This record gives sequence, structure tokens and C-alpha cells, in this order.
Amino acid sequence: THSTGPTVNASKRLQAVAASAGFQGNSNEQVEDPGYYLDVGCGNGLLLPFLKKEGIPAASYVGCDVSSRMIELAEKEYLSTNAIFISDSFENVVSGSTTAEKKVYDGIVFNGSIQFFPDIIQTLRTAADNLSKGGRIVLSHINGGAFVSKEMQDNPTTVRTLMPKISDLKDIAKTLDLELT
Repeated sequence: THSTGPTVNASKRLQAVAASAGFQGNSNEQVEDPGYYLDVGCGNGLLLPFLKKEGIPAASYVGCDVSSRMIELAEKEYLSTNAIFISDSFENVVSGSTTAEKKVYDGIVFNGSIQFFPDIIQTLRTAADNLSKGGRIVLSHINGGAFVSKEMQDNPTTVRTLMPKISDLKDIAKTLDLELT
């Protein structure tokens, strides 16, 4: 978990996560106005290089994690970039009550983190309230839903919810007036 060098399979999945967030472009082309992209539960910043491959500059990246140790690792790894790493909760980051100013995001990614929130609907409502028009919320876990189920069995006080099923996401999207793609 502390390595910034993912396996080949994990790399493919992480690239798919980055692409799913609506990022456009490639490593040879910078997006004209990339906006800001929030990586919730960013850990050591593992998603950042994959976003950069999608044409999103590091200066558009905001990673937050409640683990100050993981943020320290991310800052050390990506010291030479303009990426922002914040050791605080998602709620505090999007409210602007942290050291970072309040931003509107073109993409908010919950990769391997949504299961730590006790109320998915409220969490996604908060995310939706902080999206730009046409922005995207991505829920993913590169190890899949079965991994999260096992994780919940092993750590029920830490893992608060399971990955939502597609049928649940359809209902949530309807409740929040979001489009499910």
C-alpha cells in the first residue's frame, strides 16, 4: 500500500479510473482548462501519474486523506510537482475549512475510499454539491467489491459500507438528480 509503483494489472485499472473521471487528452496534450480534480482517500498519491497521462497537470490535482502518514509519503514522492495534498477529511476539504481554499471540482474520485463513509448518499450529495457543471464523480476500487466485502468482515469498525451495486447507484443518482454513466 505504500509503494507508488503499482503492478501491471493495478496500473491498467488505475488508468481506467483516471479515464472514467472524464479526463481528456493524453500525455502529449495538455487539457486547455483542466479545472480541479479531487482524489478522496488519495493515500500516497498513486492516482496522480495516471491523471497526468490523461493530460491533467499536477497543479489541477488535490489529494486528501485522513492519514497524515500517507500524505507525508505522497508529498515526498511528488515534491517536485504542484499537486496539493491535504491531511484532512473529505468534508473539511470540500467545505474549504482546511488549509486549501474552497474549490469547485471537475472530477471527484473515490478510489478505494467510499467504503469508509457511513452514509454513501450524504457523501455523494456533498460531492455533487462541489462539482462543476458536467463534472463527474467516480466510485471505484481496483481490487473490486469482493475485496471490500472481505475488508468489512475483517475490519467492521473501519469499513463502514460495501461498494454500492449498480441498482443502488441508479437509485442514488435519481435521488441526487445525477446522471449515471
